[in-house]
Amino acid sequence: MKRARNLLDIATDLFIKKGIDETTIDDIVAHAGIAKGTFYHHYESKAALLLAIKAAVLEDFEAHVETALAAVPCDDPVVCLETWVRATCEAYAMIISRQDIAFASDGFRWTPRHHGHLKLLVALLRLGNRKSCWHVKDPYKTAIFIQKGLLGVMDDLVLTGGSLKNVHRDVVELVRRAVGLPRTTWAPVRQPLARLIRPSV
Repeated sequence: MKRARNLLDIATDLFIKKGIDETTIDDIVAHAGIAKGTFYHHYESKAALLLAIKAAVLEDFEAHVETALAAVPCDDPVVCLETWVRATCEAYAMIISRQDIAFASDGFRWTPRHHGHLKLLVALLRLGNRKSCWHVKDPYKTAIFIQKGLLGVMDDLVLTGGSLKNVHRDVVELVRRAVGLPRTTWAPVRQPLARLIRPSV
């Protein structure tokens, strides 16, 4: 498993530097210092490797968001929402150099409908409705709006040479306004988030 992940990381770096079409399996095994047969033991083709890269990028992204939320003992949906925004910004910054490779075949139109971090956000918005923190008419569409907007802000910064450092601070304020909240400070936290929400769409 460790060798498979090492191969995946080496291939990802080569795809970023040379391009997917320009990088061959021979290039990958040469950089990894292994025989071609060893490569095929882990991945049956270049296409299979690209699918594995996509799965790894998604796994890293989702794990970061879930870990951040699990670490916040929180019964306040507002605090949880701000934590989700910060963690999602951090996760996207972490995978942004790999995401063009991972999602190269997905095209311009895509949906995060089945992604764990979006389901968490929908659950948070529903929790906020129940606790009267906000009154979001359609939690799913609002979650899509927030998620796509967040990534769009970060993509714009990257493409225009801006810095992603502390970008979550601005995005948090935008998200607060999107759900009808004023600018406020973070509230005290108590119960673990995982006990309060059950992700579902």
